[in-house]
Amino acid sequence: MAPTNEYEEELENQIRHYVNKGLSRREVLKKTTIVVAAAALAPVLAACGSSSSTLAAAAATGAASGTKLKMFATGEGLVISFVAEGKRTLEQYCSLFNVDLTYADGELDPTKQRAAVDNAADKQWDIAAVTPVEAGTLVDPFKKMAASGCAVIEQITPVGAPGVSYGALTLCTQDGYEMGFKVTTALCQAANGTGSIIETRGPASHQGSIARNKGFNDAMKNFPNMQVLTSDFGNWDTTLVHTLWETYINRYPNITCGYAHNDDMALAIVDALSAAGRKALVGGCDGMPAAIQAVKDGKLSATMRHSTVRLNMYAVVIGQAYKRGIIKTVPSKVIVDGLLVTPDNAESLIFLQQDGIFLQ
Repeated sequence: MAPTNEYEEELENQIRHYVNKGLSRREVLKKTTIVVAAAALAPVLAACGSSSSTLAAAAATGAASGTKLKMFATGEGLVISFVAEGKRTLEQYCSLFNVDLTYADGELDPTKQRAAVDNAADKQWDIAAVTPVEAGTLVDPFKKMAASGCAVIEQITPVGAPGVSYGALTLCTQDGYEMGFKVTTALCQAANGTGSIIETRGPASHQGSIARNKGFNDAMKNFPNMQVLTSDFGNWDTTLVHTLWETYINRYPNITCGYAHNDDMALAIVDALSAAGRKALVGGCDGMPAAIQAVKDGKLSATMRHSTVRLNMYAVVIGQAYKRGIIKTVPSKVIVDGLLVTPDNAESLIFLQQDGIFLQ
């Protein structure tokens, strides 16, 4: 593999050539790049320590300099709408940044995902983005890829124990605690702080789900007149969630609120309630288009945008910039923020995450 500074020198030479011809900055970028999302991406690279603002701008607008890079990625399971949208985001930005993507579906099965990542670890990659089905299951192949010189990114949740380094370039993540706290608070406020609530969680070992549960528990301390009826693991499985909620509906004559750790499970709760002729205030996390529309339509009471678009976009932008020498250092964490979905911002959030845009 060529030295990283070769890519930087190549891009600098291209830019210098057009600057000497008297072209404007905009014209230079059009000559050397595919212009896309400059305003959204330039700050990402600048924050990671780009050695040149011109290089950062060029990279941020889709520079396809140097040899095509190879990227491996894996997520929990493409049956989850959040993960499927993340894969489409990877495909779009890999295409824009001259990166060849290989993707392994985790299939919500840690054993199958481990086999796929073990196989990948025996090959050579420039960049990898890894989200485990279960924390701890992918540590060894993750470390193997990092040791080979691959820029390996912990994606969404840590690969193993939080705060332990396994050779990652960075962790691209969003605050799960904030999601749990804000959505739970919104639900309880909508119920005027009185009634009952059920929590439907992700997998027990999933660090994002663990954080959302902590946020849920802390939010509930502010609503002493709200009773937690039960908290069970839905494991991102909508069929399981539907069955669980059929049981709850038979067991509890009054359920005021339901909080689910992702939108797919939240919508499964709505379906179970509707089938039984029951209603409750239901909230989720991820802010996927179907859930945002459900908020607009009054079917969901709350959700929060967990931006799989930005998390996966950043993995490509940062990974390729690092391997091409455009940036020298990366923070140990790159943190994405999110918005609580409201009828006012719903249309914007749906638009910005649609295929072909993928900015939020």
